[in-house]
Amino acid sequence: MSIEASGQAGPRDGTVPLMPQTALDTSANRLRLSIVDVTFALFCLIPPLVFGAQLLNSDGDAARHIRMGELMLRGGLYQNDPFSFTRPDEPILLTEWASRIAYALAHSWAGLTGVALLAGLLIGTSTALLVLFLRRRGVDPLLSYLVGIAAAVISQLHWLARPHLFSLVAFALLLFLLEPGERRRTWWFAALFIPWANLHGAYVLGFILIAVCLAGALAEARLSPDRREHWLSLARWYGTGLLVAIAASVLNPQGPLLLWHVVELLGNTTLTSGTHEFMSPDFHQPYAKIFLVFVGLIITAFAVIGTRPTLPRLGIILLMFAGACVARRNIALFGIIALPTAALHVDSAWRSLQPGVLKRVRTVFQEGERIAAPGRWVPIFLIPILALGAMRGSVMNVQMVPNRFDPEVFPVEAVEYAKSADLEGRLFSFFTWGGYVVYAWPGQKIFIDGMTDYFGDELLLDYGKINRLGAGWAERIEHWGITLVLVHPESQLDYQLRREPGWTVRYEDETAVLLQRAVSTTPYSTGTQ
Repeated sequence: MSIEASGQAGPRDGTVPLMPQTALDTSANRLRLSIVDVTFALFCLIPPLVFGAQLLNSDGDAARHIRMGELMLRGGLYQNDPFSFTRPDEPILLTEWASRIAYALAHSWAGLTGVALLAGLLIGTSTALLVLFLRRRGVDPLLSYLVGIAAAVISQLHWLARPHLFSLVAFALLLFLLEPGERRRTWWFAALFIPWANLHGAYVLGFILIAVCLAGALAEARLSPDRREHWLSLARWYGTGLLVAIAASVLNPQGPLLLWHVVELLGNTTLTSGTHEFMSPDFHQPYAKIFLVFVGLIITAFAVIGTRPTLPRLGIILLMFAGACVARRNIALFGIIALPTAALHVDSAWRSLQPGVLKRVRTVFQEGERIAAPGRWVPIFLIPILALGAMRGSVMNVQMVPNRFDPEVFPVEAVEYAKSADLEGRLFSFFTWGGYVVYAWPGQKIFIDGMTDYFGDELLLDYGKINRLGAGWAERIEHWGITLVLVHPESQLDYQLRREPGWTVRYEDETAVLLQRAVSTTPYSTGTQ
């Protein structure tokens, strides 16, 4: 009898088996929608249709990734920096090269609409894989669906058209290896980590998660002598998998240097403390309150059940909770990793709940899943995505998916003026605008952008000194030979430069002001604001 048919949860020792093929009913109604297909459709379309502006306009990194991908498509993977005057023609470490090319290809197909649609496809795929994982591990269909929705809600904060979305897919796939079930093939680790290392640096967290499971399995073997062989077998799986994953990750253009680079970046407090998404959550904000609600639900569920999760599962949940408290960007990973891991433990208690409405809804989901074929409708749901891309997001003259950057967020008009006026010079712009300038103003050299790991500590400190008129800001402008400044109107730097000899406002609107310095050198006042 299948898990669904019996209404019983699988084993609670961390080895819930794969659902038998008979549980899927080979004579099923193939036209019936599975919750996996529904989840895929919802979260492929909701992000670009509802959150398209967020996907593209949250910072300038999306624009930078597109332009770098285009550069690689034209000239090959190994490139020197053609974008900045602060690190002219220095080699660029090829992190995330595959994801950048993917975004560039989407852009060449359908413009920024294609980039937003690709982002939605990645979000939908990761959420659907999460639901599929729970179903394959025997979790109740309704609970699986609710956890998938919850993971999407909690990750919405970090829905940005950037390489990290590929890691959401990778983490969803990693869940299948952290809860291996009965079918264990070590090469699956290589199949996951080879592409992952070339797509995004979060593969290092994958190593840590496997190591946590390894430590948890060894601890369980010590604490449970009657199941010692079982846990030692799992420990060997995790240990071998970790070695294979590390070896596989070396297959990238930078070899082992890439791993060192990612570890070094995460340990660089100068770079991470100056980046908004690496800061701790603001628990006065709605996104952080939603995160705390889900943490509270997990704690309450565990308390009611009265038994602890297996140590590998508990280690994963605690690690992801700590990571989310350290950096707000990790809240999305808490949703995609910790929530389904907790669901595995609470599934049996969930099934024991018998309120009338809940029982009826659960029965409907169970019956539907019994006759549905997961993934059958996925190709069908790709049709509207491809159609939206072909129409560049416009349906009957209504722009359903954005195909331009927001002029209220980026200096769109200021850059257009500068290009039409043939302005030239060394440009200092706001940090989050650097990527947009690289994208929209070909040939213009920038001071810095969101690639802080490339530009380094000293340049980031110089940027902060100039932008905030810190001690020695004028000397830094002289040192770098800056002749163009693109900042927000009425910012500190704008206010000061308007009063400095030799600086002239060339363009101004509600979003940006563009100032140009005369060729002749003029002294600066020492006043700061």
